Amino acid sequence: MKKLIILMLCFVVANCSDSSGPEPPPDDIQPTLIEPDPYEWVPTIRFDGNAAGYCYPDTPRTDHDGRCITTFDPDAPVYWEGQWCSSNSYKLSFWIWYGWQQECMSGQGSHSNDWEHIILNFTYKSESVFEIESVTFFQHDGWYTRQQYFKDINVWVGKIGHGSY
Repeated sequence: MKKLIILMLCFVVANCSDSSGPEPPPDDIQPTLIEPDPYEWVPTIRFDGNAAGYCYPDTPRTDHDGRCITTFDPDAPVYWEGQWCSSNSYKLSFWIWYGWQQECMSGQGSHSNDWEHIILNFTYKSESVFEIESVTFFQHDGWYTRQQYFKDINVWVGKIGHGSY
């Protein structure tokens, strides 16, 4: 995506509870004042070559709800939200929106206003140093997490249901 538009979405990031209470910050630094730069971590969103008939990402607007974009728009926005989960764990979510999702099975699954996302899970190492630990991919009926040991994050989008893989 050529353009990243930032919009802070209000939501609770999954697996972000710390019932043991606050831990002391590493290196005597208050980590909640430091966050990874989302522009540095924007994933590469990849689509099937025949995805045109099944809708590409769009700009979330009321007049776009129910609309199927059949030509890829490289300027369609990607949104992000970050959250600390403990003194050394940070989650960065990237969201994309589709105006329409086609049927997944005969007569089932089609709907408008389709938000999809992934979560990058980081470990805070020291002042301004974050190490990616894993990526959580989401689909309508589930999610899974994969260990990630490189910086380039490629997300393959399901042609029909828009889930991430």
